[in-house]
Amino acid sequence: MTSSGMVLGCVVSRVPPPPICQRFWEEDAVALVNVQKIEKHTHQRFVTLQVVEIYRGAPPNELLFEDPVTDCGARFGHTGRYLTWLYRSKSGKWNAYGEPEETSAEDLRYAQSVRNAASVGRIYGTLDKPLRPPFMSVLRDPEQAPNRAGTMVVAESENGLLRAAVVSDLSFDFPSVPEGKYKVHVEGLPGGLAVDSEDVQVHGGGCHELRLFSASSASIAGHLVAAGQMPRFAQVYLMSAGSLSKSHADSKRWVMTKGSDNAFEFKQVEPGKYIIGFEIGHSPTINVPYDSRYYPEGKDPARAAEVEVHKGEKIENLKFNIGNEVPRRLVRVRVSWADGSPAENATAYLRDAHNPYSSVAGKQTPTDSKGEAVLEGFINTDYDVDANAVCKGRSSSNKIQKRIIPASSTDAFVTLTVRGPKCSLIDWQLSNEDE
Repeated sequence: MTSSGMVLGCVVSRVPPPPICQRFWEEDAVALVNVQKIEKHTHQRFVTLQVVEIYRGAPPNELLFEDPVTDCGARFGHTGRYLTWLYRSKSGKWNAYGEPEETSAEDLRYAQSVRNAASVGRIYGTLDKPLRPPFMSVLRDPEQAPNRAGTMVVAESENGLLRAAVVSDLSFDFPSVPEGKYKVHVEGLPGGLAVDSEDVQVHGGGCHELRLFSASSASIAGHLVAAGQMPRFAQVYLMSAGSLSKSHADSKRWVMTKGSDNAFEFKQVEPGKYIIGFEIGHSPTINVPYDSRYYPEGKDPARAAEVEVHKGEKIENLKFNIGNEVPRRLVRVRVSWADGSPAENATAYLRDAHNPYSSVAGKQTPTDSKGEAVLEGFINTDYDVDANAVCKGRSSSNKIQKRIIPASSTDAFVTLTVRGPKCSLIDWQLSNEDE
């Protein structure tokens, strides 16, 4: 395994990779392939491989794909045979990475043996075993190992329960587990501690190593209520009550809401006093058209309710009122070329002027034949009004000077000018439909 760094470049990681009996099952297919051709272009590198022998899955017989070169090198450095893992992207395209045959003899023997593997696998690992920091070069006193005598690790499936005791070196082992899906959890921990359950898929001849760590069993859970339309998802934050005196609470935790009632849950919460926030530091968006709020229902953090958590306590059913939707305003944009003619198919968008990484809408809006687009924003936010104009046959956008408009309850009209020579702009709507 490798890791890249800003100064050191690519260095060998001190963290060992998972064993082959676990890695073998991590992608959609495994095969022995012959890398037939490597084509190098200015900014791209393409590899053609042909499958020689399939060990798992149903990969294509031949594959041409882009193999990016990083400071750690390319996935396929030269032609020849490779033990290869193949996987599909979200769009359905196949991709691959592999190890040269000459350096993967042991892994290759395992891959070949899986064809005749038994119908059982293995789950094993450790519980609360102190880890030596992988990049610590100086010696220090070893961390005291906790006593976990009497603790049981439980693997639960639709066929029943399996139990394995944690032994003196903090390890546990299920050496012969039938194929299937298991939920692994821990019983018998000291009061106030818990381990998040793990979902494990066991394959015949496969294995799965778990490094489990216990933490506070206390939790805080609730759901959002709103006067307007409920957002499909949003961020809820948990902050130490003492952190609100700082301009930024860097240590705050956040979770995404789930389900039709926008439920949220913070697990493994240490005892203490907390403030709960909604979309802290975010301006309203089309998906979440609400201001930042603090539990139970206010905009002022000084009036937020403190939620006190005790050892092992599970606080449930908090009702967090996020209030009314922020009123909207329209921003009409006209994008023109330097000679004043309309720029059709430019894409216009709004961004919080104080947050360069924000976006009001999930996508940009193309301009029509008059070079115009109507954008939807909110009355309480200063906006950057900007656009992109990409000529057909080019990958970079023409320069456009953005405009800043202040928060207002009235609609706005903004003109933007495309610098550079006129051209036919890419129709992004048609491009997206083609995909």
